[in-house]
Amino acid sequence: MNSEYLVDSATVSVVFSDGVSIGPGHCRVIVDPVLVGQGEDGPANSIIVEWSKELGASALEIGHPVTRLSPFPGHPSQILAVGRLGFVGLVEGDNILEERIEGPQSKGFIRDVRVIGQHIYASGMGYQVYRRLGPGNWEPFDHGLAKPSTDYLDVTGFNAIDGLSEEDIYAVGFGGAIWHCVSGEWRQIASPTNLILERVRALKPDLVYAVGQAGAVLRGYEDLWTSIDQTETDEDFWGLEWFNGQLYLSTNGGLYRLNDRDDLQRVDLGLPEPRTYSQLHAHNGALWSFGPRHLSWTVDGVSWDAVVL
Repeated sequence: MNSEYLVDSATVSVVFSDGVSIGPGHCRVIVDPVLVGQGEDGPANSIIVEWSKELGASALEIGHPVTRLSPFPGHPSQILAVGRLGFVGLVEGDNILEERIEGPQSKGFIRDVRVIGQHIYASGMGYQVYRRLGPGNWEPFDHGLAKPSTDYLDVTGFNAIDGLSEEDIYAVGFGGAIWHCVSGEWRQIASPTNLILERVRALKPDLVYAVGQAGAVLRGYEDLWTSIDQTETDEDFWGLEWFNGQLYLSTNGGLYRLNDRDDLQRVDLGLPEPRTYSQLHAHNGALWSFGPRHLSWTVDGVSWDAVVL
């Protein structure tokens, strides 16, 4: 798949915005055609491409802009695609069943979707959190959360959500916001930063990481959070994933590991540089990196394979 092509005399650039690992040599990725010069907000509907090392690529046009993908619990052949304004698509093969979350149309964009326990949770701007109870049934999961600001200049809300169980969930976002949900009740945690947080991963009851703007790396749990000082990069972190006993972090321009001495080390993929990175997803024995222009995967964190669509 070429990075740029012409449609009605307009130059269209292809961007990979998110993806999920299905396993070694197998993934699904969001492909966004963007009109050059209009940026990410240019008019475009997403395409979800399934790629496997054995069968190559197949594409499914969604008909909506899609921002996040998630595995579907209990159904390895299905994934869930979520759009900014509440579109939800349950994708299996070349088929898609559409659902809708009511709320984002007036409260702001959905920014993340994550399997926690037996359910799928979506979070977004205006401190929105929703839980999928069944087909087409998304309920607000927001008891105790702050009410959205009525000032359109006040940008607040969540970029990411994760949890070890449905009794222990974290959400992070703008202004360094950290919220913790225990048994269905949310409360805000004092944050050591006011930088935007983009990703959160809960690894143990007493070990949660969050990353974001200007190279921010936080570690903590419940009310105890600290910033980890690092001088390796001041780029924004967009990706965060735990794989084979190691924590991986990614900016648009680099992939990193945080070792047990809190040293941030750049990962050499052994692939032609420069490469782009952004989102990370580990599942079924493989870690995938989904960069705006490049896709790559590994089963051991040492040897990496590049994908060309």
